[in-house]
Amino acid sequence: MKHNLKDIIEQKLKDAGVGYRFIPLPEDLPPDIPSHAAFHGIKLANAMATILYRTEKGIIGATKRSDTQIDEEKLKKFAGVSQLLFASKEDLKKLGTEVGLVPYLGLNIRYFVDQKVLEIDQAYGTGGIKTMGMAMNSADLMKVNKGTVGDFTYFEEKKVFAGKRFLSGITPSGDGSLHIGNYLGAVRQFIELANPSTSSRREPNETYLMVADLHGLTTIQDKQQLSHNIETLVLNELALLRGFMTEKEFSKIVFFRQSDVPMHTECQSILNNVTPLGLLKRAHAYKDKLGKDVMEDDINVGLFSYPMLMAADILLYQPDLVPVGKDQKQHIEITRDIADRFNKIFKKQVFKLPEPYIPEEVAVVLGTDGKRKMSKSLGNVIALFEPEEVIKKQVMGTYTDPTRAHATDPGHVERNMVFTYLAFFGEARKVAELKERYKRGTVADVEVKEYLFKTLIKYFAPARKAYEELKANPALVKKILEDGAVKARVVASQTMTEVREAIGITNQYSISDKRPSFVKATEGRQVTGDKREKTITIDEFARVEERVGKVVEAKNVEGSEKLIRLVVDFADFGKRIIFTGVRTFGYTPEDFLGKQFLFVTNLAPRKMIDEESQGMILAVDPPSHEATDGHSGPEKPIFVSAEGMPVGAKIR
Repeated sequence: MKHNLKDIIEQKLKDAGVGYRFIPLPEDLPPDIPSHAAFHGIKLANAMATILYRTEKGIIGATKRSDTQIDEEKLKKFAGVSQLLFASKEDLKKLGTEVGLVPYLGLNIRYFVDQKVLEIDQAYGTGGIKTMGMAMNSADLMKVNKGTVGDFTYFEEKKVFAGKRFLSGITPSGDGSLHIGNYLGAVRQFIELANPSTSSRREPNETYLMVADLHGLTTIQDKQQLSHNIETLVLNELALLRGFMTEKEFSKIVFFRQSDVPMHTECQSILNNVTPLGLLKRAHAYKDKLGKDVMEDDINVGLFSYPMLMAADILLYQPDLVPVGKDQKQHIEITRDIADRFNKIFKKQVFKLPEPYIPEEVAVVLGTDGKRKMSKSLGNVIALFEPEEVIKKQVMGTYTDPTRAHATDPGHVERNMVFTYLAFFGEARKVAELKERYKRGTVADVEVKEYLFKTLIKYFAPARKAYEELKANPALVKKILEDGAVKARVVASQTMTEVREAIGITNQYSISDKRPSFVKATEGRQVTGDKREKTITIDEFARVEERVGKVVEAKNVEGSEKLIRLVVDFADFGKRIIFTGVRTFGYTPEDFLGKQFLFVTNLAPRKMIDEESQGMILAVDPPSHEATDGHSGPEKPIFVSAEGMPVGAKIR
């Protein structure tokens, strides 16, 4: 039936005597519009979307540009109907089409065409089958589909999130290195989410970016390979972040390794017991393996339980949104199911149910072969941090127009991966000029590829510079990861405290946890004499109030070898004087001045020398059990940074 629809479309085009082009598509091209637009090298404005609705007068089709949204009230009035319901799969099947393949002509229905379609020159759509696209002049559209033109769409402003918590993770697969597809598909969006606006009035987002190294074990059981992949991915990610962000912007991101936060596996172990087996068997990764004729006995438990660890990764940080591709949406749905089951079983709202964030404009970027998704294993990538000669070779091998035998032959820019990449990285005016010259046959492939190569090197120059600096300074990389792990552990330990209490593991016989993974207040520790720590009940812990404070004054206290006096601003909650006894660890007032930290703000005032301390600054033990400044005795505490978070914000 699909092939029949293609024949019907072609006959209508011929009968109308209009110009058109059928465009072969790769078999594995994702059905979403951004991926098709990226393949054709066009803007979303030129990609048509036809939505089928069921009405009291039968099925109708509304054709619009993909950069617009339908105003259903306007469409109802324009079409003269009182109800609009999305057509079902059965409805589409009866018409000879399916989801993602609805054409803007050829179906036996009434078509309505938004007038904004006529503002563009070329209208791209589907030719009725998965492997065939088409293009024609938008002005000829009504000649072939007999559509009625009207105004029923609007331009939707790009959604800007503020004051939200995001969490994203990247697995060290392949060889750990990133390519332009990774940048366009994930990293670029994460950078935008970390900095939603330059307006000081807009509350910043909290962004957590995790190197999911434990997930790498599902496919890599070679020590050297896994170690190499992790180190490579860490360097690549950090280079992109630091290359495209200011130091202040980068400080807002919590960047850490999954394995540096032990709560991930503990949380997974607990969630295992509330998750039905059938839920995991429906996971795509598991089903895909079985579909490739792999025996069930040959699939490791890690791959099978992959969604469980991913759920723990997410739920530990209580995020509002999780940026994912369309192919990973199921993982978030499974995570929500698990969180909801846990909350209902233990009758307490411990876990927030996260929402998937799938930017509509994000496309699946095809590789240099123009056929398959960009992947290192397929050898169809353009690298980011390889030597220039390697990148140039990859660019020069990129698929263009196979029908063009000579540089003077008119060429096609559709399906031409060089122009697809230039749409993302090139200067708009220059790219438009090259497209016209290419169509006329006045520019050679090698010249266009040379421009792409120079454009990529220039675009990623800041990131490539950051890469070399980080590679030469492993201590800095380790410090970034250590700081990120400290911040991540604070949030993760708070969640696990609630989890343990909810399931009954925390009770009157529980001992205080002395692992460095858990947050402790510096002043609450015994640094000399009796080193035992007093335990508190979960109810007492729940009463602890934590807020973000900014240190506006800091000085050593005369007559004391330990104390530093801090004046801390809590915004609407005013300023407070807080003392911290950490000079013996090598801390100075400069380590605190002008910086933001987490503070306990509902402690009873304590007398310190001649003044009262009106709160307490929070700190954690360092990840290593060794003292960090060479002295023997208690470990030097690490204070919990809150840079990038709103001053005065309540954490608990």
